[in-house]
Amino acid sequence: MARSSADGIMRLDQTIRATIEQQDVTDQHTFLKILGEQGFSINQSTLSRHLRKMGIRKVQGIYREVEMDQSGQVNPNLALEVVSAPPNLLLIKTLPGHANAVGYYLESNDLPGVAGTVAGNDTLMVAVTSPDLFDVVRADIIRVFQLGDHS
Repeated sequence: MARSSADGIMRLDQTIRATIEQQDVTDQHTFLKILGEQGFSINQSTLSRHLRKMGIRKVQGIYREVEMDQSGQVNPNLALEVVSAPPNLLLIKTLPGHANAVGYYLESNDLPGVAGTVAGNDTLMVAVTSPDLFDVVRADIIRVFQLGDHS
């Protein structure tokens, strides 16, 4: 690859990272418009490849960089503990800035009984579909993330 091409790709990656740090981007059309304003002329499939390569995923409707392990999966060790809030809420404490990544990982595992998640900075709220499934979902989350249980 020519040096100027490699420099252009590196500049594109830096612009993508800066964009998601500075604003909430909810769709690729908006992403392409922003990048076009910055002098980049790329198509949607090129953007998709770059986002995937960079570990940028849509988390709760907004593009965010999520920490990946060597297999390309979100690192489950970002979660620190689970706290029960019966009858149907669980809280997962995470490293600062990683609640979105943990929520993405949890939702991508399609655990039965999880209605959805809401992420803050270092806390993820998990809504359980039924109080009858509360203990099962809590046990599944503890198992998936290898957490301590702080009921």
